[in-house]
Amino acid sequence: PRIGVQPIGGRLVGPHHVAQPHVVEADDPERLVHLRFDERESGLANPIARAAVGYVFARTGDPDIGVRYARRALRQLDSESSYLLLATRVAAVACAAGDDALARDVIEVLTPWAEHVSVDGNGWWCDGPVSLWLAHLHDLRGEPAVARRFLNHGEALARRMNDLRSLRRATALGARLPTEAQNPSVTVDLTPRELVVLEMLATGATNPTIARNLAYSLSTVRNETISIYRKLGVTGRPEAVSRALALGLVKSAT
Repeated sequence: PRIGVQPIGGRLVGPHHVAQPHVVEADDPERLVHLRFDERESGLANPIARAAVGYVFARTGDPDIGVRYARRALRQLDSESSYLLLATRVAAVACAAGDDALARDVIEVLTPWAEHVSVDGNGWWCDGPVSLWLAHLHDLRGEPAVARRFLNHGEALARRMNDLRSLRRATALGARLPTEAQNPSVTVDLTPRELVVLEMLATGATNPTIARNLAYSLSTVRNETISIYRKLGVTGRPEAVSRALALGLVKSAT
């Protein structure tokens, strides 16, 4: 990953909406240490900058501080804050810090956008397919089958975009995840949106609740549910949840 940063008061803060940001390669945490600073920097009023600094702390050995910055950034999430870019930057912090609770919270934010690409409000900064970030988050939470489904979708989208940076991430993640050939019981080809609905079915959520939480129409939820039942070869919700658990498509049910 790379972090776009802007010098503020002699120090680097970022990313900001600037035409020519500095770019820092983040593969080596040692090169990020000089970017560590605290809330007194005025640039951190920008929630994306706060998430970026949270990532720096998480990568350089202070995950608790990184998660604190990321949670503050997530609380600032709104339609005016480059919504998907901010959410995927928080996802990067969750993955770098290995924080399951933060991963769970940002999964709730990102899942309705699984088929989209994360960009800032001006279209200057691209963070890749949302489904690829969901794959990373589900991998962190110990849900390899779900992660593989999101990975397949995200990799295909990145390939269509010729997004080489996302393709490198997809390749690295794919090397860690079991393939369907290694886990032949996983044969159900659910779309990212169907996976999201299935996860909510497993929580016991009603169709109106699913529609409200995911900003879908009731007819969309019904159509997705019918498709899920057909692909799983079941006739109702209890069977669908039971089969999803057996296949590793969901981690638990209530």
